[in-house]
Amino acid sequence: MGAIGTLIFGVFLWLTVPWAWKLFQYSPHSNIVVDLDSTSNKIYPLIGPDSRFDVALTVWVRKSNSDTAHPERYLPEWGGGDQANNSDAHHIALYGPTTLADALYLPEEVAVYSDIIFEDFSLASKHREVTVDFKLPLKRLFSDRLININDVRAALSLVPRDPSFLEHVANVTTVLPDGIAMLPNLDPALNVDGRLGEPGSVKRLALERLATSVPLVRFSEEFRDTDNATTVNEEEGEEKDNTLGDMDSAGPKGKLHPFLRTRSHFYLVNETRPLNSDMFKKYVSAMKRDACVHKHFGKRVASRFFCDTSETYRSIGHFGTMFDLDQGDGADTGLAYGPYLGTTPHGHYKNMRLPDDLDAVDVKLTVMLSSYKPWRLALINGLTLDQYPDAHLHNATEVELQASEDAWRMMLAPVEGTKAWTRFVLATIHFMGLGLLVIYWYTRQTTTGISQTGTMISVMGTVLVSVTEFVWEDESVWYFVVFSGLLGSGVALLQIRAVQPFTIAKEGSKWTIRRWRWTHRERATRRLDPSWLYALGVFLVTFSVFLICGKYELMLKSPSIDPAADPTPRPLHYAITVYAAAESTAMILQAIVNARSGTFAGSYALGAACQAGIMLIELVYQTPAVGQRFDTDGLALRHAIEMVIAFFVTYQAATLPRVEQVIPDEEE
Repeated sequence: MGAIGTLIFGVFLWLTVPWAWKLFQYSPHSNIVVDLDSTSNKIYPLIGPDSRFDVALTVWVRKSNSDTAHPERYLPEWGGGDQANNSDAHHIALYGPTTLADALYLPEEVAVYSDIIFEDFSLASKHREVTVDFKLPLKRLFSDRLININDVRAALSLVPRDPSFLEHVANVTTVLPDGIAMLPNLDPALNVDGRLGEPGSVKRLALERLATSVPLVRFSEEFRDTDNATTVNEEEGEEKDNTLGDMDSAGPKGKLHPFLRTRSHFYLVNETRPLNSDMFKKYVSAMKRDACVHKHFGKRVASRFFCDTSETYRSIGHFGTMFDLDQGDGADTGLAYGPYLGTTPHGHYKNMRLPDDLDAVDVKLTVMLSSYKPWRLALINGLTLDQYPDAHLHNATEVELQASEDAWRMMLAPVEGTKAWTRFVLATIHFMGLGLLVIYWYTRQTTTGISQTGTMISVMGTVLVSVTEFVWEDESVWYFVVFSGLLGSGVALLQIRAVQPFTIAKEGSKWTIRRWRWTHRERATRRLDPSWLYALGVFLVTFSVFLICGKYELMLKSPSIDPAADPTPRPLHYAITVYAAAESTAMILQAIVNARSGTFAGSYALGAACQAGIMLIELVYQTPAVGQRFDTDGLALRHAIEMVIAFFVTYQAATLPRVEQVIPDEEE
C-alpha cells in the first residue's frame, strides 16, 4: 500500500485502539474503587463473583377501586377523611399527578403470577429468558376512570442462595427519605421455605432492595372510523410520558385505550470490586437529601411519586442501598452494597390491546435477564441508545417484528443458542469483501485488464443512489459524508482516479492536473473492452429485467413470513434498481474483458470469493434442511440473477491468472 497506506492504517489504529481500551476499562465510579490490599475502609458487594442466586418474578395488578377495603376513598367527593388537612398529600395529588387517596395510601394489589423463573443465576451468567402465562383481570383498567401505568407491573427480585451475606444483614440504609412507603416487589406467598424472611423483617427489607419493577401498561389514542372499525394512532409506538390516564378524556386522535407490554428486559451490572466505604456513605447521604423530593416555592415534599425511576447506572450506581452486616462472634460490623438493577428498551413485541368486553384475558409475558459489565453497558447506551428497536402496534406484521428482534439481539442480548460466533464470521466475510474492494482500487497503478466502460457505469450508479438517498432519506449531512461518502462514494472516487487518464500532482508549490499516455498493455485492454453502445444495451436489458422482477415481485422461493409493505420512496426505489443494474452490468462487462484477455481483474480473487460466499450462505438458508428452522425472506429472481453473475466471476478468479501490477519498463 506504500507510505500513504501505512500512514492511514497507523492513524486508524491510533484512533481506535486507545478508545477501545479506554472503553474496556470504563467505570463511572472508579474514583471510589480501592485495591484489596488498601488500608482504607472498604465496602464489599452483597452479591460477589462467586455468589449464586435465584430470580423471582411477581406480576402485580391493582384492585379495582370498588374491590378495595375502603372504596369510599376513591369517590369524587372524598376529601381525605382524617387526613383532610394534610397539605403534603394535597401537594402530592396536584404535582404527582395522582389522586388524593393514592397520595395518602398505597394502592391495594394482588399478585396474579409469582414464581422462581431462573435458578442458579450468577453475575457471570449469560442472558436468559422465559415466557410466563397468567390471567389478567380487567376490571380495574375499564371500570375506574383514572388508571396508572403501574396498575400492572412486573417485579423482578434476586434471592441469594446460601451461603450468602444476606443471612448477616442487620440493617438496611437506602437513599429514600424516611417515611416513604414503596410498592412491594416480592409476593409473600413465595416464602414457602422461609428463604424470603417474614414480612417486616430485615431480611425481607433487604430482598426488597434487591429488586426492581417495570410498568406494563401504556396508553394509546384510538378512534372509530366511518366503518365503525377501531384504528390505533400511528404514533402509538411513542410511549406516553403521562403515568396517569383519564379513560374518559378525548385527545386529538380519540379516546385513550390501555395496551399491555408483552415483554420486559432486565439487567444487572457485574461490578464486584471493593469500594471506599467513607466516600460511599457520603454519596448515600447526599442522594438521600434530594431523592424523591419535589421543591415548589421553598416547600420540600417527599413522595414515591417524585422518585426518579429513570436513574441510570452512571447517575446512581450502587449507592441506592447500603447493607450493615453483623458477622457475629464479636467480629466488626461490615458493609455491603447491592447490584444495580435496570431495564432497557425491549426487543420486538406487540403491544397487546386489552379488550374492554371481557372480565379477564390470558397473557403471555416474556421476561429476560442479562448481566453486563460497566463497559458493555456504556457501549450499549452510548452507541445504540437512539437505535433501540421500537415497540410495534398490536397488528404489526411478522417481518416488522423479526427485523426489530434481529436488531435488538445484535445490540443487547448474548443469548445462548443465537450463535454469536456464526454472526461474527458472517459479518467478517461481508465487511472483508468491502475492505478488499477499497484496498484494490486504492492500490491500482494500471488499468490493464480492467473494463473502463464497466467501471464508469458502476461509478454513475453509485453516485446516483448516494445522492438520491441523501435527498430522500432523513439523514444528516454528517451521516452522508461519513458513511455514504466514505463507504459508497469513496470507492467510486478511487475507481475514477484509476481509470481516467489524468492525475493531480504537486509541482513545486502548485497543484496541477496532468494527463498521461496509456501504456501499450492498457491500450490493448481498451480494444478488448465492449463499446459504450454495447454496454448501454446490456444495462437497459438488465435494468428492465430487474424492474419487472421488482414490480411483479417475481420469486423463485416464497418467503416464510408475509413481507411488510415497502416504505421506500418511489424515486429512491428506482435509484436502487438503477444501482443494482449498473453493478451487474459492470460485472458482466468485466467478465467479458477477463474472458477476452485471459486474465482476472476488477477485484481481488479473495474479494470475489467473499461476495460469492455471502450469496452462497444466503442460498443455503433457502434449502429445506436449513431454512425450515429459520424465518427467511425467500429468493427473489433478481437476487438469483446477481448470484449467477457473482458465481461466474468467482469461477474466473479461480481459473484465470491475475493481472500483474508492476509493468517492466522494457515492455513499454
